[in-house]
Amino acid sequence: MLDFVVGSQASATPLLSVVMAVKDGGIFLQKAIDSILQQTFSNFELIVIDDGSTDNTWQILESYRDTRMRIVKQENQGVSRASNRGLAMARGKYITRHDHDDISLPTRFAQQVEHLQAHPQCAYVGTRAQIWMGDTSTSRTHDHPTSPGMLAFALLFDSPFVLSSCMFRRELLETVGMYATESSRIPMEDFEFVSRVARQFELANLPEYLLIYRETPQSESSALRLPDNQKAQLILSRISLFSAENLAFACGRSQPTLEDRDFGALCHWYFAGVSPKPNYVRIRASVKEAANRIAQRFNEPQVLRLAKAKLSELDYQYYTYMEQTWQLQRLIYILRTRSLIQLWASLKKRILP
Repeated sequence: MLDFVVGSQASATPLLSVVMAVKDGGIFLQKAIDSILQQTFSNFELIVIDDGSTDNTWQILESYRDTRMRIVKQENQGVSRASNRGLAMARGKYITRHDHDDISLPTRFAQQVEHLQAHPQCAYVGTRAQIWMGDTSTSRTHDHPTSPGMLAFALLFDSPFVLSSCMFRRELLETVGMYATESSRIPMEDFEFVSRVARQFELANLPEYLLIYRETPQSESSALRLPDNQKAQLILSRISLFSAENLAFACGRSQPTLEDRDFGALCHWYFAGVSPKPNYVRIRASVKEAANRIAQRFNEPQVLRLAKAKLSELDYQYYTYMEQTWQLQRLIYILRTRSLIQLWASLKKRILP
């Protein structure tokens, strides 16, 4: 069994540990590592777990001579177990888990460490991110909310974080544990993990764009663009479950109800997971209750405005699920939410060859 570590453990304890799990990441790996080693903040260790790569990943890793690096070669165990091994090796007060194909911009570590030191109530902080397709820049960005309340509410619907941009306090692992490894809770282990964190700690995103996030054909976001394939259905089933659990927690329930599970499936367009006759009145009431609780908990009334917009989207998803029975409601939603220019463009598509 392949299982060995290269790189000595320095005597001084670093302030930050960077954990990277990689399998067959040779195409983008060097750029990701270089972006870490070239940070303006230098008091960190970089732990890279080669999780059974069959390409040139190990050769790339061995070519580095930076004393801050420790590299591990092991047989393939999956991203969650590989990441957990890196977390167990981490010695820093703060930890960030970095994907092998993303790029951290030079001041990212410095700004996040500064934020965590200045805000002791915050345990987990991400950043906004640029989106690239492979090596090509796009006009798209991840503009996630930045305040704790807005993030707590957004987590009912999806993860408002870019994994590689996130940094957290080491001690939260003692409270929430590491990444899930059970087959019933992977993939989407990052959404599952931050959901557990959010139930006990305050979260934040910095408003600056401090990361380049790559979309590749192998990424989970790319799989979701092909919703009929098996991988996409598995991903949708998992994120629907985590949304259901988050709604239940926000409403003070220990376990998700049928309505919570229907909510999770509806908001992710996972119609295979919706019960035959969902009680939409109760679903809407739960979302409103969650919004009120979160707004009060964080003293953020703007959460209620976000809830109104999210409920409007959920209405459309519910009407779509109900198909012909709710065509009138779908029409009302479209007329209420689209501009005259958008309506005219849609009409032309239907009537012109």
